[in-house]
Parts: sequence; structure tokens; C-alpha cells
Amino acid sequence: MKMQFKMVTFVLLILCSGLSAQQTALDTTTFVVVGGGLSAGVVDSVLTAESQKQSYPALMAAQMNALMPLPQFRDGGPVPVTSMDLGSKTLPPTNQSTLRALPFPLFTFNVSVPLLKVWEGFQSRPARPLVPDGDYKQSLINLVMGYPELTIENPVSWSQIEYVEMMAPTFVIVEMGFGDVIEGALNGDASKITGSAPFATEHDCDGHAYDCAGPDRHGVLCHSGTGGRRSWHRGRSIAAAVWNSAWRPCDAWRSSRDK
Repeated sequence: MKMQFKMVTFVLLILCSGLSAQQTALDTTTFVVVGGGLSAGVVDSVLTAESQKQSYPALMAAQMNALMPLPQFRDGGPVPVTSMDLGSKTLPPTNQSTLRALPFPLFTFNVSVPLLKVWEGFQSRPARPLVPDGDYKQSLINLVMGYPELTIENPVSWSQIEYVEMMAPTFVIVEMGFGDVIEGALNGDASKITGSAPFATEHDCDGHAYDCAGPDRHGVLCHSGTGGRRSWHRGRSIAAAVWNSAWRPCDAWRSSRDK
């Protein structure tokens, strides 16, 4: 358990359009969440409509009277499933429904996908077929971020970070990093933790604009659980803020671990 706590990286990012040091009012007009299973609402390793409605983003949105359309999954009865198996005795294989609950929104404000690694949040995008055989993670990427778009001709596919930025949010929570360490933690195998190479290369090649476009500048406040470091990024995109707050402390922790 001690190793698990040490390895987990938790990043909380709050984005408020036009936020300044003097302002205290929070604009939740467009409240968007990006992350992994914790933010998605996973219970017993499965996403269901009921567990998603009880997730902390949904509960926060209800308290703030903010809109939070969810990519809810149908549960119960004979439904097609995709299996998740991390090869751990601690977490046995589970079956996830691959049917979205009705009615479903055209867009979701919670694009959290269980087990997604940080670099995959920048690179992985929905792609056909909708439920690829034996691919749990891609199936959930498709069903959370690519449905119903993948059912039409010439769909537009966005990564997690692209999806959030396209929603032009006024308030964002980002919870990322658990997918990078959970397999190693459950199996007691540090080699399964994401190495530093994807953080150093994948993001840089993705072509994200680091400066916010247009006259309205965004301020991004980040908190990294690896060292309790807080950082303020003015005039930066969500992608740039996540990079500066999550990747670099993670690399620093990994370097100290390997000594």
C-alpha cells in the first residue's frame, strides 16, 4: 500500500476564464472534467449509469447547478461486454457493458476514461470499429469520447485534451496519472509504470498550441500531488498547464526513486 501511495500522481487543474488574483467568483457555465476511473465514476471496476451519476463530478455539478451531460452506460440484462484484465490477483477481470444508456447526449462534459495514461490523454482518439475485439481501453475511448460520432460518415475524432479544449470550458477539473501507475501498483512491478520517454516525446510532437487563441486569456491553476507544488499559468492552454504541472514533477520523483 505504501508503494501505491508513493507512485500515484494526482493532478487537479482548475481553469477559469479571465481569472485574476482579485476575482473570487467561479464561472461554472461550462464545467468539464477529464481524467480516469476516479472521475468517470468506476465502482467495482465497472462503469454503470448509477455509478456515473454518483461520481464526484456529477455531485459537484448538482451542487453548483451546473450542466453535466454524462456518457452513461446501460447495465443489467444481456448486454455485450468488453473485458478488463490487469493480470492482478488483487483486481480480478471484470466485464464492462458496451451499450450506452438512452437517451444519450451528443456531447459529454465528463470525458474521463478508466486506465487511460497521461500521454494517451493527448494522443489516443476514437476510431472504428466502435468496440474492437479484446481492446477494453479503446472500446471505452470510443464509447465515451466518440459516440455517437463514430456512427456517422466522416466522424471527427478528438483526444481527451482536444475534446476539453473544444468545449471552451469556464471551469475544468483534470485528474490524471493513476492509469500510469495502477498496473504496476497492483502487480508489485515498478517496470509497468509509464517511463519518462512518452512524456518527453509524445506531447511535444502533438502540435498543441501552448498559447490561448483570441483576446480572452485563460489562467490555469495546477496542483501536483507528487510534491504539493502549485503553479499558476496565465495565457496557457490546458495542454500546456497539464504538461508543466504533471510531467515534470513526475520525472523528478522518478529520478529520486531510481537513485
